[in-house]
Amino acid sequence: MALTFNQMRKTLVSNQPELYDTQLLLRQSLFNRVRNKPFWIWNKEQHKQADIDNNGDCCFNHIISLPKKDDVEKPIFDYEQRLHDLLEIDKKKYIWIKKSTGLGVTEFFLRYIAWICTRDNAMKDKRICIVTGPRIDLAVTLVDRLKNLFSNAGVFFNTKETVLELNGCIIEAFPSHHLDAMRGLTDVKLILLDEADFFPPSQQQNARGVSERYIGKSDPYIVMVSTPNLPGGLFEKIELEDERTCIYHRIFLDYTVGLGKVYTHKEIEEAKSSPSFDREYNLAYGYGLGNVVLPSEIDRATTLGNAMESISPDNIHTYKTLGIDAGFGNSKFAFVVSEAIDGKARVIHSAEYERPRQEVMLDIAYDLIIRYNIDKVYVDAANVSFIKSLKQWFNSSEVVDYERDPFVHSRRIVPITFGSGNGTKMVSHLKDIFSKGLIAIHPQQHEQLITQLRVAKILENGNLDKAGSNITFDLFDAFRLSLIRYTEDGIEVIRRK
Repeated sequence: MALTFNQMRKTLVSNQPELYDTQLLLRQSLFNRVRNKPFWIWNKEQHKQADIDNNGDCCFNHIISLPKKDDVEKPIFDYEQRLHDLLEIDKKKYIWIKKSTGLGVTEFFLRYIAWICTRDNAMKDKRICIVTGPRIDLAVTLVDRLKNLFSNAGVFFNTKETVLELNGCIIEAFPSHHLDAMRGLTDVKLILLDEADFFPPSQQQNARGVSERYIGKSDPYIVMVSTPNLPGGLFEKIELEDERTCIYHRIFLDYTVGLGKVYTHKEIEEAKSSPSFDREYNLAYGYGLGNVVLPSEIDRATTLGNAMESISPDNIHTYKTLGIDAGFGNSKFAFVVSEAIDGKARVIHSAEYERPRQEVMLDIAYDLIIRYNIDKVYVDAANVSFIKSLKQWFNSSEVVDYERDPFVHSRRIVPITFGSGNGTKMVSHLKDIFSKGLIAIHPQQHEQLITQLRVAKILENGNLDKAGSNITFDLFDAFRLSLIRYTEDGIEVIRRK
């Protein structure tokens, strides 16, 4: 339960009365200095004149001291003015910001919160909520940063670690796994969700729901800020929402807005050598997170896919393989068709389906086999009824011993189990083909498959890490099935006997 200002004041007075008296005077002096001052003055000439006219107390940020990077003071930049104006001039109530790391956007909002609490008494007896990741130390850190904004003026706060009372406004930080305490508050006027795309998947929608339920109660500003994380998460879902129905004003701040300001050109060039550069700096979901295929190898595969775009996938003279991750229940159903062409394995079809009905999936499989003249089908052995139905369609009564030799078969439809080490073998096989530059994938035609390749991560036990993610890897599984028949020393199809 958050302490009220009077409860905190009584505690401080009884324990440290002399310190309280001193702090009260310092606090009041600081609040008098910042009252009615602008957050920042972006016109340089006007800023200089205000500095002269007010003996240095030109604006809020100069009074409390400027933000620093590497102990060097930094001004408030133009992209931060854009955020300020959205809130103060355009009165945008709900803002979603996908940002590059290190731009200082969280710092900006902490300073903005401190400013609106002290510029006048409008926030007195109101509340501001900050939602952080699930660790309590993240909540503590953000509140500490807020408190420390005033330390250069000698003002300190002796309150609970996750709570700050500022000029009568209660500011409280809540870890994303403990949002029950955030329900039922009164007079909530601003909610900041910091690095919201990194909340655990099970907590992302809850954090959004708890925040948005206040729209009808106290009409707060809601600000979501994050560097992108995984595809399929909270941020990508909001990004893909229809512009006509999405309540959020969406802002994209990649590294280019900070060049020559918070980043030097040298720093960015060095950062580009990291596999995670596109995610950390260039607003791309999932880049640099996987450990199966290198980003450079995926880029090489997509470049080759573009170069081969003009070659028709209907060529009857190439060997084509269909991989089927035959999901059932809540699992997705995925199909990937690859062909051996010009010494490469080219993906010519990829698709996945939610809430699959077996009869519909059988129709899709039949269509793909006929359309592309598929001569080999590898299918996840777990869905026995689907395999039997697919074999019956070919009027086949054959029995396949796929445990004995899972990678080479003469028969057309081959069940493959992911157990007994086969899953690990298929991943190793996939990695080997990528490393040799023998894969071609068109980037626009197979976006979902490429996304799954970028974020796929293998655990120490050799299994695919499917926990803690908003995306599934059904296309990835269908893809590694489709590559089984290509030998490891080059794209050389194993012909039917």
